[in-house]
Order: sequence, then C-alpha cells, then structure tokens
Amino acid sequence: MASDHRINVFFYGSYMNFDVLTNMGISQREYQVCQLPGYALTIGSTANVVKNGLARVFGIITALTHAELDMLYGVEAQAKLGTEYMPEPVLVMTANGTLLPSLCYISYEAMTGSPSASYIKTIISALQEYDVPQSYIQHIESFV
Repeated sequence: MASDHRINVFFYGSYMNFDVLTNMGISQREYQVCQLPGYALTIGSTANVVKNGLARVFGIITALTHAELDMLYGVEAQAKLGTEYMPEPVLVMTANGTLLPSLCYISYEAMTGSPSASYIKTIISALQEYDVPQSYIQHIESFV
C-alpha cells in the first residue's frame, strides 16, 4: 500500500529524539546514526542546516511514511515550527562510511529567536544516546 511506503529522512534537531516523535504519534523504529557532510547546524527558535563545505551535522536516518512527514513538516506543523521546511535530497554517511540517500528538511528562511534550554536539552539527550563526538555536543550547548 502506498500509505505504508516509508522514505529515508535525516533528522538533526529535536526530531532525532524518539520521545518527541512518540509524543507526536510516531513509533520508534530502526535508525542509524549518520553525519551529513557539507552542512553546518544552526539553531534559533528551531534547528536548521545550511550548506558549509567544511562542516558536518550529526543525526539519525530513519524511514517515515508520507503522512508522518506531513505531520512533522506540513502546513499545520509550519505554524508550530515558525518556518517552512522543505525536503531536499542529500547523502548521509553512516559510521562505517556507507553513503545513504535521504531527505533532509531545510528552511531557507533565516533562523530567528533563541532556543530554549529545554529544546537544547532535547537535542543533547538524543545525541548522547547516539554516541557522537563530545565536541559536537559542546557545539550544541553553545547555542544557549
């Protein structure tokens, strides 16, 4: 069934925390810790990635249905997020160096505002579970 079809998506902000997804009605599923080379993380009121040839963003790749992606990024979600995120095709790299095609949702509007301490904590708690470099976690902490 088309409604059951799942698409790879790379999460780099609060959505990589499965507690957040579970609270939105999306069950935990298989995932891989990955990095997105050539992009840098920015955080205003929400997280975003911007092209930067020398940087990398850590996160996870998992597979969601079109309906689930619409719930996270569709018109109704945009009001909550405060910006429009658009799907872009990217290649993410797994820990063993395998490149996987994925969608990555990116906002092309400037990120405004400051993140809340709880938002940063949500991101950091996921990253600590995923065993990313401590220097990356310190980078996230610098946004508060």
